[in-house]
Amino acid sequence: EWRQAHSDARALKRALDLRQCALQKIIEVMVEVQGGFFRDGPEALKVLTQTAIAARTGFHPSTVSRVLNGLLIEGPNGIVSALALCPRNSRRSGECSAPKPKVMARLRILLKSECAVHPFSDQRLSERLGAEGLAVSRRVVAKYRQELGYAGAAERRLRV
Repeated sequence: EWRQAHSDARALKRALDLRQCALQKIIEVMVEVQGGFFRDGPEALKVLTQTAIAARTGFHPSTVSRVLNGLLIEGPNGIVSALALCPRNSRRSGECSAPKPKVMARLRILLKSECAVHPFSDQRLSERLGAEGLAVSRRVVAKYRQELGYAGAAERRLRV
């Protein structure tokens, strides 16, 4: 009975050590890639998939997913979910583009700086973002604009 308890305790310690090692390696990769996020905010987010983290750490993608699930990271910009540092891409014609938080941050800035008399259409916003290297479709711009709480261009023009 004592030997079984001792064996179980050693197995538990080994499992905890492995999890701690996995957590440390995964966080190191995330901080290395997303360091700009901690300095400059969401605009500095880079594309980072869980598969890429798995490739760099040598862990299986499911291990990376389990480690990141529910994990919170505290930084200069507050507390964020670790999964928020692994943003999905916006897609346009099959091309990879910028992560959603980066596009939304830039879109928010464009909408705040627009002329109230001649607000940007979704197509014009898509073109402006594209000129900055953030290729997103007009439909994606419309969706993100609504998520940010901004009405369409015609309605914004009427509010003047």
